[in-house]
Amino acid sequence: MLQLPLEEQAGYAEVFRRLTSFRHLLRGADVLGEQLADDISDRLAAGGLTAGR
Repeated sequence: MLQLPLEEQAGYAEVFRRLTSFRHLLRGADVLGEQLADDISDRLAAGGLTAGR
């Protein structure tokens, strides 16, 4: 069984914490993106935005 020195373990733990935080941020961005797309769609349907190119 491979065992890393405690100092190296702490480094890996920090990277895993940052990765978990990044994943949470991505999920939040996904939710906000969906809400934004829904809001734009609603405004287009209600005539509040134009489909100008």
